[in-house]
Amino acid sequence: MSHLRVLLTRLLKWEHQPERRSDSWIHSIGNAQIEMQTILDESPSLCPELPAFVARAYQQARWLAAQEMRMDRERVPDTCRWSPERLLSPDIVPEK
Repeated sequence: MSHLRVLLTRLLKWEHQPERRSDSWIHSIGNAQIEMQTILDESPSLCPELPAFVARAYQQARWLAAQEMRMDRERVPDTCRWSPERLLSPDIVPEK
């Protein structure tokens, strides 16, 4: 699920680079959420697998975010702090 990886990468960058937050990141997060929800709505049998998808995508996002931020990956938490339900919540992004 590439949309999940994009969502997680953006959220990690949102947390770790508050000075770089932008509207484009907000739009990217919202778009990834919409795409993920569409996939889940069209294939409800994937819903029970979402926690495993999140865990896998988080490890990829952790690596990508650290690389994009030019930061040691060890500074990025090794487990995802967002539940699958929270990742799809429209209010996941706090105010800029």
